[in-house]
Amino acid sequence: MAASKQRYPLSTLNGQYIPLDVIRPSGLIKASYLTASASAAAALPAGTELLLIRSTTDCFIKFANSAATKPTSTVVADTLYLRRGEVQVVSPMSLFYSVIGDTIDGDLFIQTLETWQSLSLDTANRGK
Repeated sequence: MAASKQRYPLSTLNGQYIPLDVIRPSGLIKASYLTASASAAAALPAGTELLLIRSTTDCFIKFANSAATKPTSTVVADTLYLRRGEVQVVSPMSLFYSVIGDTIDGDLFIQTLETWQSLSLDTANRGK
């Protein structure tokens, strides 16, 4: 499991956290997928903690070193359902992913993100 650090890097003057306010794109992956069979598990870059993902069609993404499967009547572990055009920010459970289309073939766009901190931790904690 990828450890997440500095998820809320900024705060307001009164100490309220500003989630995901500042992110830095560190890479982009385009993965084409089919509905008939899942893509092979592919590795994400080492150290990846956050992803911004979008797909051209509805799909299932499995964050594990194994192929994605479509759910039936049982729980499918480590799997996210992503609707067409929906944008999700994800902290992946594993540094691998596999994707399969729900009813239509499509493309998955994975933007790897890096969080960074512009205020000192002491300032964020004190709110001044």
